[in-house]
Amino acid sequence: MSEYSPEQPNSASDTSPTDRRWRLGLAGVALLSVLLRLRFVFTPITSDEGGYLAVARAWGHGKALYTDVWVDRPQGTLLLYRLWDTVSGGDEDHLRVIALVVGAAAVVGVASLVATLSGRRSHGLVAGALCALLSAAPMVEGYSANGELLGGAFSVLCIAVAVRVLVAGADRRWMFAAGALGMVGFSMKQAGIDGLAALGIWLTVVWVFAWRPRAETVGLLWRTVAGAGGVLALLMAHAATLRWSDWWYAMFGYRLEQRSALKGANWDRFWRTWADARPLFLPMLVGALVCAAVVLVRRQSLRFAIEKALLPLWLLCALATFMSGGQFFHHYWVTLTFPVAALCGLVIAAAPRELKAVSLAVIAAFSLWSWGELVVQSRSEIPVSISNETRPLKAEHVGHWLRRHMQSGDTLYAMCAAAHTYAHAHADPPYPYLWFDGVHQARGSQARLVSLFTENPPTWVAGFDAPNACNPTGEVAEVLVAQYEQVATVDGVPIYRLLEPG
Repeated sequence: MSEYSPEQPNSASDTSPTDRRWRLGLAGVALLSVLLRLRFVFTPITSDEGGYLAVARAWGHGKALYTDVWVDRPQGTLLLYRLWDTVSGGDEDHLRVIALVVGAAAVVGVASLVATLSGRRSHGLVAGALCALLSAAPMVEGYSANGELLGGAFSVLCIAVAVRVLVAGADRRWMFAAGALGMVGFSMKQAGIDGLAALGIWLTVVWVFAWRPRAETVGLLWRTVAGAGGVLALLMAHAATLRWSDWWYAMFGYRLEQRSALKGANWDRFWRTWADARPLFLPMLVGALVCAAVVLVRRQSLRFAIEKALLPLWLLCALATFMSGGQFFHHYWVTLTFPVAALCGLVIAAAPRELKAVSLAVIAAFSLWSWGELVVQSRSEIPVSISNETRPLKAEHVGHWLRRHMQSGDTLYAMCAAAHTYAHAHADPPYPYLWFDGVHQARGSQARLVSLFTENPPTWVAGFDAPNACNPTGEVAEVLVAQYEQVATVDGVPIYRLLEPG
């Protein structure tokens, strides 16, 4: 049962200075998160970020989502990008402000939930600081406004709200909000379901073993399900305005058929990206294990609050969603940063003062060393250092050039995997599939590419990839040779323009 102590945030014994220190502490860990990401707001956006923005803009311009423009992500991320585009007045260069805000919210959420679980605000601040160091790490692209960060942040808030009910005695109606926040996490990326899944499994197990009164547990569970169901109903209501099969294929079918842990998994990339993530995760995990061993040896009471089991369960669910994606890009690891930071923070903060100080110093040293190596680099060097990517800067240069030269009614095709080009050029994609895997693996993608060039060829083509690399059967290459002329080369990328008829 709960071990919620009078030291926790809503205690009547809290004094006003204590409340102020708590708020200042939360502001401090949030500021740490912002500062660690701030440099990267001014570096070139990734293909995912640019692609999401291009899809969101085209959707806003009337193109059918998952049909005319396609991405294997739920609607939440695209709605958020549409909101950014509206609020920013069409600024794509600084869209990582989204990551600053969402990342800071996640850090505050981790601090709050660990403070509630442990009964000590200082423990929450330790966890919040660890979360800032881990989730903002550039080597896992923690600065990027990607689906892992967005979905993970809402999973954090789902668990944090639920813990306030389960441990601190907040009104049970807040479980509606917990369920809704968890499903919003799914709407950002499918992997964002981890927090809601952990909460649902925990409540079910607690009901089975009657670790809390069953009637109370049922009440908490149905409120969680109802909150999640409300958000899911909105997603499905929008899907009903499309072809249902298109939405289902984008959400689940494509991954199950082509790109998952069960089919098409890239285990070589797993080991490559783990080599970069390892210096961040291992010191924290080893520190937590050492601290846990010392705490267990010294602890005189074996009482354990069952609510604390939420954290290892959440980590297991996050591991399951992490592995299910199968492609293991650097940003996949962001999914794990939140439960790892929460669980390790809870354990390390409970250790004796000297051991806790040493553990935090070692963790901070490894995290800041990784950050420091990159933050001093130029904006063009950072993507290369992290993932050996030169296209973010090329797409920026090409997109800006095209934006100056395109006329009203012109169309652009970025051949065939430079989605960020559309964002910089402020051009809607004429072809649904913006990423290399989709061009080759999505159903009907090759036929649609050939149809684009043979029936309604785009005015401009930016040749990031050779035509035969995008269309191995050669039809696109034939059209490019017969109907286009190269008019420029921008940062090594050939630019082709459609010849005038006759």
